[in-house]
Amino acid sequence: MLAARYGHVGAVKRLARAGADFDFRGFHGWSALHFAIRYGHTDVARFLRSAGAKEDMVDNDGVLPIKAAQMARCWGSLL
Repeated sequence: MLAARYGHVGAVKRLARAGADFDFRGFHGWSALHFAIRYGHTDVARFLRSAGAKEDMVDNDGVLPIKAAQMARCWGSLL
């Protein structure tokens, strides 16, 4: 999840080769795909999708990864 969060596509690919579970959910229910999309790392998100990461997995708030990106763009206006 940290590699996805920070956009390290090479590390994500190495983790895939090692058998990483990309659908593992962290504390808030975020998957690696949630992190990649939310923080704008399209290359990582594209790879995760091709590796079979679930796009229909919701986080603890019921938010899909693609919706998370839309919400992230609104955060600045809330501050």
